[in-house]
Amino acid sequence: MIDTKASKATAKRKPASRAFASADTSLRISAAEFRTWQEGAGLSNAAAARLLYVAENTLAQYRANGAGPDIARQIWAIIAGIRPDTGRQRAELLGRINAALDG
Repeated sequence: MIDTKASKATAKRKPASRAFASADTSLRISAAEFRTWQEGAGLSNAAAARLLYVAENTLAQYRANGAGPDIARQIWAIIAGIRPDTGRQRAELLGRINAALDG
């Protein structure tokens, strides 16, 4: 007789995957690259957080652990001189950058 409780308990222990964990690592930005960009741009933590539309605590995480493809693309856009002003413009811009990188 198979113990179904044991198999259910095992299934519950499996950690949920994180969305960015499966992303192509070449599209991520490392912590060192992030800090180099921020220092090269002469941005304080508060200024960089405002520019990327994130909280300062989130920015601290990027400085410590790197960031996913969405933040990397925003940084590349900023380096290219593109600064979106609104959420809609930001979404459209990131869509164009994504299409260009994938195409």
